[in-house]
Amino acid sequence: MQAGLSASGTGDSLHDLLGSVNGQLGLAMVNGTVDGQVLSRLFGAILSAVDLPAGLVGAQGPVAVRCFGLRMDATNGTGQISALTLDSSRLLVQGGGSVNFGDETLGVIIRPQVRLAGDEIGVPVQIGGTFADPTTSVAPLAAVAGAAKSAVGLTVSLAEAVPVGGSLLGGIVNRLGIGSSPTDVCPAALALARLGNPGPAAAPETGANSAGINTPAASGGPKNLLNALFGK
Repeated sequence: MQAGLSASGTGDSLHDLLGSVNGQLGLAMVNGTVDGQVLSRLFGAILSAVDLPAGLVGAQGPVAVRCFGLRMDATNGTGQISALTLDSSRLLVQGGGSVNFGDETLGVIIRPQVRLAGDEIGVPVQIGGTFADPTTSVAPLAAVAGAAKSAVGLTVSLAEAVPVGGSLLGGIVNRLGIGSSPTDVCPAALALARLGNPGPAAAPETGANSAGINTPAASGGPKNLLNALFGK
C-alpha cells in the first residue's frame, strides 16, 4: 500500500481540525489478495440495497485485487473524492462525491459491479446521512452526474438508475452491453491516488472469477465502509 497525506487545519479538537482541513489524501495498492469476507464487511449492505448478490461476493476465500485507489482533496473541511476504485476478481467498485467533516455528512456515490457468472451488473448507490447514521439508496441520475464530474470512471445510463418492479434494469442494460465500464479502470485511479508519485502497474486483466461458491449471509454496510476509509 502506498499512502500519502498532506493536510493542515486549525482547532482545539479533532472535529475542529477536520472541519477546517485543507490538503490531500491518497491510498494506492496493486496486485494484492483479500478474503471475501472483507468485501462483505465493506460492501455487503451496499450491494443488498440494490439487489446485487452480496452473499456471493462476500463468500469466504481469497479474492485477487488488481488495484485499489482512493484520492481525496479537502478544502475548508469538505473532502472531494476524485478516485475511489477497487478492481477485484469478484467485484469492481468505482465511486466519487464528497464528505463534509464539519457537519459530518456524506454525499458519496458508489457504483458496484458484480463479476460473477459472466455478468457485470452495476447499479449506482448513494451513501448519505451522517457519519454516525449513514443511509443507502439507489442513486438518482442527477446525483451520479454530479459526482461523475470530478470522479474518474463513474458513469451511468438512465436505465441503470431506475428500479422497476422490485428489480433493477442495470442487469438488463449490462447484459445488452450498454453503459459498460472502461476496459481498465486501474491506471487513472492509481495515478490520482499516488499524488503524482511513481508505483508499480496492476497485473493484466484475466477476466471475472467463476461462480458456484458457498454464499454466507452478507454483513456490514456503509458505516463499515466509512470506518475503513476515514478511520471513524
